[in-house]
Amino acid sequence: MYLLRAPETTLINDPLDLSLADLQQLYAVDEALPIVRANLVTSLDGQISGADGRAKSLSTADDQLLFALLRSLSDAIIVGAQTVRAEQYRLPAITREELVVAREASGRENPPVLVIISRSGQLDPALECLQQPTIVITPATTPTENIAALTKVVEVVQFPGEEISFHQIISLLRDRGLTQILVEGGAALLSAMLEQQAIDELCLTLSPQLVGAQDQPLVDGVGARSALELAHLVAAPDCLFTRYRVVGD
Repeated sequence: MYLLRAPETTLINDPLDLSLADLQQLYAVDEALPIVRANLVTSLDGQISGADGRAKSLSTADDQLLFALLRSLSDAIIVGAQTVRAEQYRLPAITREELVVAREASGRENPPVLVIISRSGQLDPALECLQQPTIVITPATTPTENIAALTKVVEVVQFPGEEISFHQIISLLRDRGLTQILVEGGAALLSAMLEQQAIDELCLTLSPQLVGAQDQPLVDGVGARSALELAHLVAAPDCLFTRYRVVGD
């Protein structure tokens, strides 16, 4: 794994042989600066899921390492209900020893808080991720019977109105001390958050696959017009890691 591009201030001992410690430095968060960072994997033709409809089939061993690293740096992880169902989400516990040690040193709880966005509230209460400290966020229009089923197993927060304000969600989390936020998709969630200018960084893994038209593009609508600035580029044996700053639309 080697570094292709990074800011001049980046201090890496050997950019042609990156270690996990180097990656931790490259993706380190500034504790004084709250950030919302999105992380997704995409095929070379821009699809966020493989032929089986799951992002996991696009992922590689190196991508799984970065996936775990970014989770370890986060206080909360936001994900859409459709992605939770498709990927059979579990609680995002950090298990790799080096990442556990670094997380404990930063004073973060393990696991990060999982935050599921659902308009319908149609989530199977038996899903493994539906236990504390998971939070489910819905609009006021979510059917009451679905809310009642969910409140038996997790905290449910309903926001007023039909549309969900991601800035309100981010404020809610930050009020709880959850300042470093990771967004894991899917495409509809990423597009909506970009449209509301609620994303600061986009970390995108390019998987060496072509999957054809799966009707699962990375973004669509207004979110697709967001302007990005490349922060760094890392080449791994089985994928490319890109990190972009969102600079406007």
